[in-house]
Formats: sequence, structure tokens, C-alpha cells
Amino acid sequence: MFQSLSTWIQIEHSHESLLNPGLDRAYPSKTFQKVAGAPYDLWYFTFQSNIILGVTMFLYSLKPKSSVMQSLFFAGLSIIVVTILVYWFSIGPTAPGWKWRNPYWATNIIVVHMVNPGAAYIIFFKNKADFLLNCKTMRYMSLYFFFYLIALFIFFFTSSYVEATPDGKEVFYPCFVYDFLDFSKPFFLPIPLDMFWLAVIIDIAIILISPFALLLLYLLLSKLYRVDVDGNMFDFKFIKEWIKNKFEIKWLRHGKELYYI
Repeated sequence: MFQSLSTWIQIEHSHESLLNPGLDRAYPSKTFQKVAGAPYDLWYFTFQSNIILGVTMFLYSLKPKSSVMQSLFFAGLSIIVVTILVYWFSIGPTAPGWKWRNPYWATNIIVVHMVNPGAAYIIFFKNKADFLLNCKTMRYMSLYFFFYLIALFIFFFTSSYVEATPDGKEVFYPCFVYDFLDFSKPFFLPIPLDMFWLAVIIDIAIILISPFALLLLYLLLSKLYRVDVDGNMFDFKFIKEWIKNKFEIKWLRHGKELYYI
């Protein structure tokens, strides 16, 4: 990781797209495919969200009356919503026409972005009257975004590499899954290479905010679908209780100050 960082900092920034040639910044990143190897599809949010949906739907089928299983299934449904919206309103419409004429590619896309989510939602809407979301389970499931971004962050800084062009110039090839998750320029922000520290600060902020963003999505969809919740999803008192039980800390309050011994 540190070797990648030092290499990044040492490369001279160019006004042209020398550091990130268009070919290697296209979706999906050819740099990423080259480094990740054959199973690179598993890094995509699309396939991960479909796997999560499949697993949670299977668990729900085992105990459909369990609020924990209902909550896991609802979390899987919520996560797949992100996949559906991002693909059909952003990536899909810009896909080259030849891809849609490819039977394998078209079938694959329709299954993971339409058939699978559609089948899951049919099951959900048929049984949603029985759902009671467990807040604790929903909070744990909100950590998915956090760990996903952490994995991409580590992969970026350990797998990005430098190659020399025929004219002797060094080119930095960032290894990212999606263009907007190029951690050297998060969400396409025009951050120059010599302000690397700013990109890292923004990256860390995005990672830390991500669980709350997913939790907010859970809350909004529960309101939209009119699904009952057993409490406040944003009540994090359980964290203090966990620390207290784990480290046998006694919390004392004097006036407005809270301290522990």
C-alpha cells in the first residue's frame, strides 16, 4: 500500500489525461480487470447485492415469522434498490448498442437487474403485512456499505500500478471498480495529484458516512412500503451498553458531563 502511495505522490501531474488514460478509466476499468483476474465480477456491487438478496430471501423462507429474518430480507431488498436505480438510470442507458445485441450479456443484465429483484419484491409485497423490522438487525446490515468501501479502498491502494509509456513517461493506472469510486478522484472531483491528502480525507468521510446513508435508505423504504419497525433505527444507545458490558465500565453523570471509571 505504502509503495503505491509513494509512487503516486512522486509521479508528475500532467494537465493531459496522462495519469489516467481514457481506456483505463472507462467502465468497467480495464486496469481493475487486469489486476483482479477471472473472478473480478464478484467485486461489482451488482453481483454482491444479488447474492445478498438471494441469501436473505433463502433465510427468510426458513423462518418467515421471525422479525430478524424479515429484517435481513428487507435489507437485501433495500440494497438491491441501489443497484436497480444506478443501473437503469445511469449505466444502462449509456451502454453501447452492441452489448444489448449480445444474448449472453443482455440476458445476464436483465436477470440481475430485473428478474431477481422482481421475484423478490413479489414475495415481499405478498407478505409485507406480517413484517416487523428489528432495528438492531437493520443497524448491523447497514455496515455492508462500510465494509464494501473499505475493501475497495484497500484494493485501490494495494493494486494500482505504474507503467512506462513508449516515450519514457510514467503513467499511473488507478485500480477501481467504478469510475466514481476512483479514490484518487472520488465522485469525479477534479483533485490534482499533489493534493493527495484531500482525496484521502474525502474518501474516509465517504466511508464513515456510508452506513448511515444505508440506514436512512432502510428507514425511507420502510415508510414508503408502510412496514412496521420495532423502534428507532438511529438509536445507538446499544453502543454504550456494548462498551459497558465488554469493558465493565460504569457510567456516571454529574450535571451535564458524562464520564466513566
